[in-house]
Amino acid sequence: MLACLPRPWLCAIVLLAPLPILAQQPPASPPPPRGAILAEDPLAHARELAAAEKAFARMAQEKGGPPPAFRACFAVDGIIFAPGPRPVREVYDEPEGAPPDHRLEWTPEWVMASADGTLGFSTGPAELTLLDAKGTPKGAPRPNWFFSIWRANKPGQWRVAFDMGVPTPPHGETLGRIPCRMTALERVPAEAGAPALEEAERALNQAARESGLGPAFGEWMREDSPAAGDNRTRWYREGAPPVDGRRGIVEAADREGGRPSFATAATGAAGSQDLGWSHGTFTGERDGRPTRGWYLRAWIREGQPARWRLAAQMTKAEPRSP
Repeated sequence: MLACLPRPWLCAIVLLAPLPILAQQPPASPPPPRGAILAEDPLAHARELAAAEKAFARMAQEKGGPPPAFRACFAVDGIIFAPGPRPVREVYDEPEGAPPDHRLEWTPEWVMASADGTLGFSTGPAELTLLDAKGTPKGAPRPNWFFSIWRANKPGQWRVAFDMGVPTPPHGETLGRIPCRMTALERVPAEAGAPALEEAERALNQAARESGLGPAFGEWMREDSPAAGDNRTRWYREGAPPVDGRRGIVEAADREGGRPSFATAATGAAGSQDLGWSHGTFTGERDGRPTRGWYLRAWIREGQPARWRLAAQMTKAEPRSP
């Protein structure tokens, strides 16, 4: 992330008629501490993350295309699901200066950050265009949605930890005109005996396997809020538009049916214990055919007493044999 420094003062001496002597200006006040900024603007961390995502998207449009942008904006151990989890430096291993074989454009539509500014997620529409050796498009842009988990090891220095994307129907709007919604979270105090994120993850997986995905979402998804509309939760899967709101998600999952089996690979949470992530594998059926693949989730801990709730899930299926 680039830091903006104040421009140097420009000094000039102008000889004019005598003027009254002006009182010397007091020195500029130092910038307020980071904590004070956050107290005035709870969305400060989310704004930082949104700015980092937009800067990442702009970098991917520069001469080198996506490869150098992904290598620069991902964490050293960052993972991209292509289609399964792989180190980003393994996926984008082109030599420096090599012409890109695709163009990738995207914009954040929803950004959320933890209260301590160490974890967040960003999601939005994207368009993938394949290029020939001369850089000419080989067809129309392919619509996708992306879902990324970001972390900041130092204040304001955001890097992508996990990134997944799936093909979807056309977005219906040009990317540059889609607004970005930001969500701030509140630090959640530790509670003795409170269920850990791993326990919530196991319980959701068990409910999906025993009762079906719809009932599992109904039990573990964040509740809809009249104040927030139906945009507090989201479900992504290939070939379908994202579904917002617990009620809509449960209904869509019930229509699809099935009892998928999820296996967790890893979980993690912010130090403020308000935002977490998980990823792993799944097996199940879709359209009457067996399917398997990978999933990425974002969890939020909220309520009284505080409890982990699912905020977003994306599944990406393994490509089927022709």
